[in-house]
Order: sequence, then C-alpha cells, then structure tokens
Amino acid sequence: MASIPQHWTIVEGNQGPDCIAFSLVHPLQRLDITASDLLGVEAHAEQTFVFDDGTSKTYALPYVEVCLSPDIRAKLYRLTHAILRHDLPVKTLELVVGDESLTKPVIREPIGSQPSFHISTNSLAEAESLACRLRGNWSRPNLRVVT
Repeated sequence: MASIPQHWTIVEGNQGPDCIAFSLVHPLQRLDITASDLLGVEAHAEQTFVFDDGTSKTYALPYVEVCLSPDIRAKLYRLTHAILRHDLPVKTLELVVGDESLTKPVIREPIGSQPSFHISTNSLAEAESLACRLRGNWSRPNLRVVT
C-alpha cells in the first residue's frame, strides 16, 4: 500500500465529530467542513436590514445561516480572499455534500470574518431543504444542567 502524505488527514466513516459534513470546493482549494467544525445551520424566511438612520426594514429574502468554528472561518476567509484578490475566471465556491453539488454561490466579498455566513435561496422550502442537507451528519446537542 502506498504511503499517505503527512499533510493529508484520513476521515473514516460517516459518523462522529470528524466526518465531513460538507465541502467548499474551488480550483484553488477544497475545504472540508467536519461535523465538529459546524456550529449551526438554520433556515430563515426573512432578512432584516438596519439603516444608518436607525430604522430597519424586513424583507422576505430566504437564506441559510451557517456558523463555523473559528479555525475553519480563518481558512475560509483566506480562500475567499484569494479568490477575489486574483483575477480568476471562477468566482464561485461549490458546496458539496457527499458526491453531490448542492449550490455554487458567487463570492462577492471575503467570507469568514463573521461568526456566520448566509447562502441565499429562492424560497423558505429551498432554504429548509439546503439546511437539512448541510446538517446531515450533524445535530444540535440538547444541553442540560447536571448537578
């Protein structure tokens, strides 16, 4: 059997904190998001914008909010910054679950400096479906106080 390069990580099985929840793929780099790196995935029906004068307006703009660990956010920021910095023909980042490409959002600004990022969808049903697919190998623990 051939030796595995030291910079590679072997991820076995499809369960547990080290399984790959989804991947973000660009010709420059593939970023695998493990279940332990995924802090939250939520579908939303509306977005609220706050303006400089303090007023706000809510619009029916469905999206999926994805929260990642700080380490992965830093890697994502470096990747999306590189995509925008270089004059590359591909400005999208393919979102892959298993062997299926779910979406290819256009990168308009570096992602990863904030605790979460949003993926726009056409409907709440589409947002809920995408969120469900992203959470496929991840679940929110039910926390309780133990005395």
